[in-house]
Amino acid sequence: DDQRFLSESELSEFPFYVYPGESDYNAAYAAAAVEVLAPPPPEPIHPYTLKDALDESKMFAYTFAVLIYNPEEDNFLTLYNKKHAWKKSTHKLLASVRALVDMLRLTFPDRFHKDAPELAIAMGSGDYPHVLKTHLPYTTGKAPVLEFGSSFREKKMFPN
Repeated sequence: DDQRFLSESELSEFPFYVYPGESDYNAAYAAAAVEVLAPPPPEPIHPYTLKDALDESKMFAYTFAVLIYNPEEDNFLTLYNKKHAWKKSTHKLLASVRALVDMLRLTFPDRFHKDAPELAIAMGSGDYPHVLKTHLPYTTGKAPVLEFGSSFREKKMFPN
């Protein structure tokens, strides 16, 4: 006997539309059990330099940083362009940076040590990419940008 928060008679007092099968959990489960398509294979990441990653900052107004792994010190550094505005959303970017560093260390413990190669990751964050509209479409970028948040649907606008 399934218990609900409200009985059917109590539910009918509210002006909400009750979709067919809403009270039938098996039907709801069956409706949700649709085939999930596999995502397309990722596009290859072409080699890029630290300068390439830093150059991506020219496209952004704010909430952009470059995360760098320094093997000599066995630590991560975050570079934020001094020309960029410092907004509330910048704190979200820094929270993303901290979470990414933790994930990288936990997922790839053999990758990060004093003899490892350097790593630079260009990162953006926000409800949308905070890019300079005057620079769109932007097709000359060389380093991919890991965007925490939304990205442009039209890849020709900003393929990174």
